[in-house]
Formats: sequence, structure tokens, C-alpha cells
Amino acid sequence: MTYEEYYLRQAGSGIPGFRAVRFQRGKGFFGNFWKTIAWPLLKYAGKTAVKTGMDIGRDAIEGKPVKESIRSRIQEHGMSVIDDTAEKTKQLLQGGRGRKPKEETKDFITARMNPIHELSAVTPLPEFDLFVLPPTQTTVERDILTEHRPISTLDSKSAIEFIINSSNDEYINFRETFLYVRIHVELFTVEGNNPTWDVWDNIIPANYLLHSMFKHLDVFIGDKQINTSSTTYPYRAYLEALLSLNEESKRSYLQAALWIRDDDLRKKFIKPDSEPVAEGKILDLMGRLHFDLTFQDRAMIGGTSIQIRLVPHDKKFYFMYDEEKYNATIKFHEAALFVHRSKVSKE
Repeated sequence: MTYEEYYLRQAGSGIPGFRAVRFQRGKGFFGNFWKTIAWPLLKYAGKTAVKTGMDIGRDAIEGKPVKESIRSRIQEHGMSVIDDTAEKTKQLLQGGRGRKPKEETKDFITARMNPIHELSAVTPLPEFDLFVLPPTQTTVERDILTEHRPISTLDSKSAIEFIINSSNDEYINFRETFLYVRIHVELFTVEGNNPTWDVWDNIIPANYLLHSMFKHLDVFIGDKQINTSSTTYPYRAYLEALLSLNEESKRSYLQAALWIRDDDLRKKFIKPDSEPVAEGKILDLMGRLHFDLTFQDRAMIGGTSIQIRLVPHDKKFYFMYDEEKYNATIKFHEAALFVHRSKVSKE
């Protein structure tokens, strides 16, 4: 058949068509009745009959007369079958094959899809409250920055420990807590002589020196350690600063911890300002500690004792120089931990 013949015969003549069988099998009224009402009732009646037969057999084993047992069991289960059949028929007619009514199902779905917790209050966005006065903060009465000194003598090979005691009416914000360290760097030749001023160009400190000097950090609340003690603290501090902080932070306050990517520029902070160089170089470093509590927005409740312990790293880890010609020494002159506290209102 050509294209033109097909459209010329749209009236129906001459085009083969589909012819179905005269009688087809489908699901009419009786099919739905059998599937939704009759078949569930028959299954229930069959289960009840099986249970009745088991009870009669149990009575026969116990020695009861069979006729009396059949009469009593049929009467017992028969009344329950009539009541249960009427109730199940009512349920099936109302909700289909054991399904809940539409109203209950709708309420159940609404409860599951509700994104707002039942205990959560609804609050408007501040950018749309154009004619409403903003609320007044009365929770915090005042902020305090307390200075804590180490509980042991400072040494480049021993741990530096701080104890922080807090009261019940204050919170501690580790996000605004800072570590301060003053170090003294000296450089000698292998013979023990003081090198010239130009020789100091051969010693290069590691980037992010404040945290490269410590191999691991331990935090205790009470007598329980809350972090994992490992020697990866300098790597964690470096990666968190590298990946989490923006370039503006790296060009500003991170330089207080000697975050400088350029080696030539970084070694100028270690080099003495002028001759003589026998006294070496004194360097002040300050920055935030890197552990879980310092990277959360929530404060920690007071009323407990907190211990922070820093274990120094070997100088070969954070100072690069020719060990066959020179020997560098590091001394800790001062160390302090500045903790941010918030006094809260009792009301």
C-alpha cells in the first residue's frame, strides 16, 4: 500500500483491522468481590476450622468424649467466627483488602513528610523582618580571656601541659582559644663556634612553624582523653590550614604562626637582625590549636577540669640545615594558653 492509498482509505474500507475474540476474560464485579471479600473470608474460615480440629484432637488425647468435645468446640469457635466475620467484612468494605481508611493513611503520610520537628519553633528570616526590632541578647553577661601558664618547667624535649579549671556558670569557646610560644633559636658550627651572619641563610624553618614544633596534642576532660594520641598533629594542622582557610587568612593572622609559603621569605624571620649573631634569634609565635573542639561553633559547658598536653617534635623535623656543618638549638622561653570564657546569665 502506497502513502496516498493509505490516506484515501481513511473511511475504513479496504484496510485490514484488528479483530478480537468474542468473549474475553477480565475482572468485573464478581472478580473484585472474590478477590477483596470472599477469598479473605474463606482463608479466615479455613484457619479457624483447622484450629477447631486441633482442639478436638487435643480433647480426645486427654480422654474427653468425642461427641461432647465436637459440640462444645463448634459452639465456641462458631460464635467467634460469626463475630469476627462480621467485623472483617465491615473492615474490608470500608478500606479494601485490610488497608487503612484514606483519612488515616493521609495523616500518617503527612506526619512522616513533615520537615519541622514538633518541638521546633518557627522563626522568620531576619532579612524579611523589615519593621520589627531585633531581639536583645541577654544570655552572655560578659566574655573573659584568661591566661594559663604551663604546670611544668619548659624544655624543648618535655611535654608542655596546661590545666583549665572552669565554673558551672560559664562556657569555654575553644574556637577563640590561642597558644602563645616564645622560642630562642641558636646556630653553631660543629666545632662549637658562632657562625657568621651570612651562614644563617642556610637554616630554613618549616612552614606553619608553631604547629610543626609539636608532634602530637592530647586533650583530657576530667580523667578521660577525648582525642586520639598520634604523631600526625603537624600534618593535620597544616592540611586544615591549607584546605579550610582562605587566602586572606593566610596573608594575615596565620603569619603569626609563621605560615609563609616562600622559603626565602620564611628564613628571614629566623635570621638575626644584625651582627653580632652569638645570641641567636628570639621568635614569638601565636595561633589557634588544631583539634576537634576548636573547629565547632558550639561552646563547651564548664564545671570540669580540662588538660591540654603538647609534646615537642625533634628539631630535625621543623628545621632544615646542613647537619654536617652546623648544629641548631631550640629553647622555649615562654608558653601560654589564652582561653576564651563566657559568663552566662542565671535567669
